[in-house]
Amino acid sequence: MRVNLSKAGLLAFCLAAVTCCNTALAQVTYKLHRVPLANINGDFNSTGMNNLGLAIGLHELGGVTHGFVYDHYGLLGPAKTTHNLTKWMDIPAGWDSKCVGLNDVGQVVGGFERTTALGTQQEGFLLDLGLFSGTPSWRFLPKPAGALSSYGRKINNNGLILIQADIPINQGVYTDQYVYDSSNPNAELVHLMETRITRFMDINDSRQFSGFNGVRLTLNSELGIQEMLTVPGVAGYTSINTHGMLGLQLKETRDSRGRLITPNLAARYSDTAGVVKLSTVNSGVWDINDSGDVCGFKGTANSPAIYTDKDGWLDLKDRVTGNPNDVGMWLAAGERKLKYIANRPKLDASGFGNLYAIATLATKQGKNTTYDVRHFLLEPVLP
Repeated sequence: MRVNLSKAGLLAFCLAAVTCCNTALAQVTYKLHRVPLANINGDFNSTGMNNLGLAIGLHELGGVTHGFVYDHYGLLGPAKTTHNLTKWMDIPAGWDSKCVGLNDVGQVVGGFERTTALGTQQEGFLLDLGLFSGTPSWRFLPKPAGALSSYGRKINNNGLILIQADIPINQGVYTDQYVYDSSNPNAELVHLMETRITRFMDINDSRQFSGFNGVRLTLNSELGIQEMLTVPGVAGYTSINTHGMLGLQLKETRDSRGRLITPNLAARYSDTAGVVKLSTVNSGVWDINDSGDVCGFKGTANSPAIYTDKDGWLDLKDRVTGNPNDVGMWLAAGERKLKYIANRPKLDASGFGNLYAIATLATKQGKNTTYDVRHFLLEPVLP
């Protein structure tokens, strides 16, 4: 999928909204913009953010779960607006919807979902928001033969989609994954056999997938397996950027008596430098952008921070501005998590990209506990 002048111009417009200049690290702050959502509960309701100021996920409205698209810069209408999928789709009665993957061309993948006597049934979809054509459209994604359910998990800027499906095997259900080229009218699903080794979570524009525990799979132009890389000693989810660089969390190490030698450590992997530790204290990575900047935490899981090669770690716990009510809630929250980091306005610029974060404040009243969960887009403010 080629990027024409209108796409490039729109991308430049959106990225220009993030001011960028050389500045001392101590002067950098982030402005909190609350994402308007209904009846959210927990951090699994946010599933992606792109470099155009769009974010996706799911929330509950009127007893039904809806996929949503948050539009920060006003590409789909008024700025800072959350749109439910019902704006573009006729969702069948009795079905929920969820958005799971989003690219910089304005394409969204996800699924419709309902509970049946046989279990959870899902049907995948591809939604084009019409950012460049002016006409939104959507279609169902193909389902693997014999699958009980399937949905679109991630999509890259070339329209290559990672599809996840539940396949019945030997009186059980096995989760499998496939690749589908949505830009090819004659494309068929390609089975990722290495799903039996890891669960893939993301895809970049170089046909590379990142999985759990430091796994990176590279496909050739025919979508056959070109390389399978496993970085040893990695715990949990692995993020990936367009250059194939991985954002990692290295496992803690202990001696024979169980005493801690090194804690979990944030790290990156690249083909040129190998594994590079980003900290010597407990830390982790949630996402990585194309400059190699990461968002995650340092110290404790409740200490949100970003890392750049030029400036090192920047703790965001106290470095926020905006509506006093939102700032107060952010500072008091028992849980703060940075989920996504966008690209810098320019790859060679000295600056920072937008962040997506979730904060949760628990309040006890007698035996009851109430939770205030807020989603935020954080914009860097550089003087």
